[in-house]
Amino acid sequence: MGITQHTSGTNNVFALVNLALLTGNVGRPNAGLNPIRGQNNVQGACDMGMLPLVYPGYQFVNDPEVKAKFERLWGVDYLSDKIGLTSPEIIRQILDGKVKGLYIMGENPAMSQANLNLVTDAFKKVEFMVVQDIFLNETAEYADVVLPACSFAEKEGTTTRGDRRIQRLRTAIPPIGESKPEWEIIKLIASKMGKGHLFHYNNTAEIFDEIGKVADQFAGISHQRIDKEGIAHAAHRTTSHENCVA
Repeated sequence: MGITQHTSGTNNVFALVNLALLTGNVGRPNAGLNPIRGQNNVQGACDMGMLPLVYPGYQFVNDPEVKAKFERLWGVDYLSDKIGLTSPEIIRQILDGKVKGLYIMGENPAMSQANLNLVTDAFKKVEFMVVQDIFLNETAEYADVVLPACSFAEKEGTTTRGDRRIQRLRTAIPPIGESKPEWEIIKLIASKMGKGHLFHYNNTAEIFDEIGKVADQFAGISHQRIDKEGIAHAAHRTTSHENCVA
């Protein structure tokens, strides 16, 4: 994570890739580059489509077949085929008057983004801003609404490491105060917006089962399987569900 968070971040990555190529450490067993993630579930977030150009499983949003697939699964006909914005692009478009609202979950860009003066100017200008977090952090100070989320110790789910190992999270203590797991908050908001029927999940196990249906890497993996066997590995993308679980 740190290697990219510099003004020369892209060149830093190119330099490492070139070094691996020059020394013959690409394309053979026990070799290659292994980025160390900055937080415990950065990999899992990316796997689930927390990037502006992909759905879960790194399926491109501008692929008509992928778009149709997710529309069938989710029972809608209005998914966009336009690639979204990166975090810096969102900030710029707020300042340009093109982005009017923000919903920020589990992130503190008022501390972590580059050019904080630009970021805070954008937060002051945006018309409506929601922050969903476990802390009243620096970003939440600019929010119109703050939704209290749960910490890892108060919820069920999974986390995925950089080597694609999937581990279970289990509730150690009940949610504190009015806090709720993220998925429950989103489900409640969807219900208030008249879309509750599209968020029919009762628990995180059901959500993970759906992930296995839409992303080949996760087919065959479930909470029950992880509970029985321990850590599971997400597989490389393949069209065969029989071969996609390591």
